[in-house]
Amino acid sequence: MRESFITCCRKNGVSSKIAEEIFEQLAAFAAYGFCKAHAVAYAVLAYQTLWLKCHYPAEFFAAVLSNQPMGYYPPRVLVDEAKRSGAMVLPPDVNYSHNHYTVEDGAIRISLRQLKGMSEEALDSILSARAQGRFTSLRDFILRTNVSWPIIENLGRVGAFESLASREEVFSQLPKLSTLKRSAGKGMRSLFEEVCVEPAVPEMAEDNQTERVLAERELLSLNISAHPMEILHTGNGLTRMKDLRSVATGETVKIAGSVIRYQTPPTRNGNRVVYVIMEDGTGVADVTVFGDVQEKCGNVLFREGWLKVTGVIQRRGPKALSIIAEDLSPLVEIGVLSGRSSSKDNKNNNYEKNYKSTHYAP
Repeated sequence: MRESFITCCRKNGVSSKIAEEIFEQLAAFAAYGFCKAHAVAYAVLAYQTLWLKCHYPAEFFAAVLSNQPMGYYPPRVLVDEAKRSGAMVLPPDVNYSHNHYTVEDGAIRISLRQLKGMSEEALDSILSARAQGRFTSLRDFILRTNVSWPIIENLGRVGAFESLASREEVFSQLPKLSTLKRSAGKGMRSLFEEVCVEPAVPEMAEDNQTERVLAERELLSLNISAHPMEILHTGNGLTRMKDLRSVATGETVKIAGSVIRYQTPPTRNGNRVVYVIMEDGTGVADVTVFGDVQEKCGNVLFREGWLKVTGVIQRRGPKALSIIAEDLSPLVEIGVLSGRSSSKDNKNNNYEKNYKSTHYAP
């Protein structure tokens, strides 16, 4: 295109020097710009999406969540936003959930497919059995379905049997029903089956909020009962993301939350800028990390899924707000709470080597 452009410029009386300068400017813009047609089409889609979110939040978010992976945010952020939009979110339940997200009396019901380790065979078995009649007890569920013991345990941990019994009752029944599960469908037991070791059943002495929140985060990758930040009590001068808009431009703030994704788009001058999108359950924040902070905090930036950020509020236009990072540190309270490091919890270890593209934190 360069040769064609310069040749045509010459034919129209433009000098080669000016033609070269013009082409260089066009080429530089092409590295980060896009055409008006793209902007208009995007704006129309954004307006339609916003209308649906405003007037039908439960239906809108149920549809978006049922079609993952897609879009800008992972499911846990969409669920938090659905709550802020006024939609109630119901946990998965073996008697009410389906293989996709549904709307139930104006609330969003989490899909059984969202459960970690849920196989297509197990899902089909649950839905097929339920089509013949709802489950009446945990024993009834075990006898009528072909679901592995680990999946049964995971269903219990996220409260998916609560239409049958409380979580305490479920976990008190599981040790007794494990033998029933092994023998179901086998007919006669073998001579040696009586001495088999019972499957390990997680201890669940009480249905406390911390335990439930961690189970939902681990097994559903969602925040249903509460956000982990709500049970950390990490005040210490932290600003909640929903309150950032009330902070004056130029003020220094401290925020904490989980990383949603990293972006390193091309810039006009070629310098690398890392944009970190974070959330804390109350909202989403954009953090801009320039080269000096990348050099100082690179190990933290790319290896931790939960961050504390100190930075300065910057505004671009009437609503665009960003935090210019001055310092980054791990949110160590998350590791203490969950009994494992925050980096393992979010599996962000590969971000440093792959920073040039767009990334979603799990």
